[in-house]
Amino acid sequence: MIKIDLSRSIAERMDITIKQADEFLNVWTDLVGECLQKGEPVQLAGFGGFGSRYVPEHQGRNPKTGEVLTIPACHYPIFKAGKGLKNRVAKCEKTVEGTVDTEIEKPQAKASGPSTKPTRKKKTSTPPEEPV
Repeated sequence: MIKIDLSRSIAERMDITIKQADEFLNVWTDLVGECLQKGEPVQLAGFGGFGSRYVPEHQGRNPKTGEVLTIPACHYPIFKAGKGLKNRVAKCEKTVEGTVDTEIEKPQAKASGPSTKPTRKKKTSTPPEEPV
């Protein structure tokens, strides 16, 4: 789901226009960003929390050239899912019409039988000859 789809869903559920729903999303994301910029976490009970994590200055390496670089200290945003969201997502074992099943199907094991791989010959070592 992208932002416009989310705006449409909010508009339908709240019986407002898509423009109003989009404005609501813009204000909400701005407020969360401002709080994180000030260092204040944002907690939504049952959903999760937004916060920031500090990473001190450290050494890195340019993978192309191998040059050593100093990466400056910074804060980066994090999200930690709450118990309610975790439980809701964990219950998606069965597919419901209109939703995507996120589980990846594992390939079934082949029936046991003769192997199709060529066998390797074992190296036989002869003991070294002793001088007479």
